[in-house]
Amino acid sequence: MYIERMFDKRYALFGESVFTSFRSYEGHVPYLKEHLDRLWRHSCQGFHLDLNFENFFDQFLSSLELLTVIIKNPNHYFRITMFSNEANDLNLSHFSLDHLEVDLKILPIDEGINEEQSLLIQPSPFNQYYPLIKTGNYFASLYFRRKAIQAGYSDTVFINDEGMILEASTSNIVFEFKNSFVIPRSKQIFDGITLIAFKDFCDLNNIHYSEVEIHTQDLVEFSGAYLLNSVKGYSKVYKINDILLKSDHHHLVDFMKFLKESK
Repeated sequence: MYIERMFDKRYALFGESVFTSFRSYEGHVPYLKEHLDRLWRHSCQGFHLDLNFENFFDQFLSSLELLTVIIKNPNHYFRITMFSNEANDLNLSHFSLDHLEVDLKILPIDEGINEEQSLLIQPSPFNQYYPLIKTGNYFASLYFRRKAIQAGYSDTVFINDEGMILEASTSNIVFEFKNSFVIPRSKQIFDGITLIAFKDFCDLNNIHYSEVEIHTQDLVEFSGAYLLNSVKGYSKVYKINDILLKSDHHHLVDFMKFLKESK
């Protein structure tokens, strides 16, 4: 077919790639094992691979010498991308290991001001059947982020068809309620590594949190909200639609200390 001859690279034509991204703090990466484990799981799911973690690491990651590279690049951003150079065949059913490639990109982190965020509620472009794979195709997420920016907000927060809060375009979200936290619960929410770290931090410090279904009408009950991701750590949210939030982020400052010291 004509579409298969439009690009040389399959991932450029079809957007088929799986990645993980993270940052280093003074020569180490918090929860590196979890990042690599997720890259393995999502690559196996997305590319239909039957590999255990050890074989996946030996085949694709060992040549990157990650620990050495991380030590040499303190306070940097890292992105590991898996993609295929298979033929541009629409009828391809399985990916060959010989045609899978890995790419590592490294950039210095801009430690500029972590600006407070304003969020516009918008419907999620992903339904309950969409596979939760960290793919390189961010078009749908960033389309709605652009719409939010055009409306005067800095990002979007997605809701599903039932009006339940899910996540932002590239971040998980947690809410502050009195001296505890509330985390949206849904099978449509991506398993962010920084969210996992945040739960560990709360458990370690006896900070109560609950995971519940949160509907848009519940937002007025919360005193604050924060976005969590593996590059910025956290960002304070000061507004969702017209709801103003006054977040007391002392726990999140302690969380960042925890994150920077985690292995």
